[in-house]
Amino acid sequence: MNYTDGTPAAGIPVTISIDGHEYTVITDENGHYQFDDLKDLSAGESYHIEAALDGFIAEADVTAEDISGAGGDNPTVDLPLQLLNTKLADLNKDGKINIADFTLLTNAYGTATGQSGFDERADINKDGKVNIADLAMLGSYWKI
Repeated sequence: MNYTDGTPAAGIPVTISIDGHEYTVITDENGHYQFDDLKDLSAGESYHIEAALDGFIAEADVTAEDISGAGGDNPTVDLPLQLLNTKLADLNKDGKINIADFTLLTNAYGTATGQSGFDERADINKDGKVNIADLAMLGSYWKI
């Protein structure tokens, strides 16, 4: 697992949810993690995996194709995840990236520093304008 700049994400708790139970491992100094002895998945089934620490989050759904050694004695998961800095896209700082953040950005869309309606919280890339670049960044962090 890496941060968006490619730096390994060491010491990050990674949790997998299986049949209502959660199991957690910690990434090593190279950002690697591994869950061992997992139950095989049937077609259409999935596990949810999430890593989060101090405003950074990564998550994915694990399918049967993501499990190495499926059908064997020791099926494992080690998906490549990228940690995103949710602090950037949580524009209203309520701890969630959702429609409220999108609304804040769209209300300021097309404005620049000094113009009426400009909201510096919506200028995610801090270039002095609220435009498609900010909208794209928000969209890349928003999990629907």
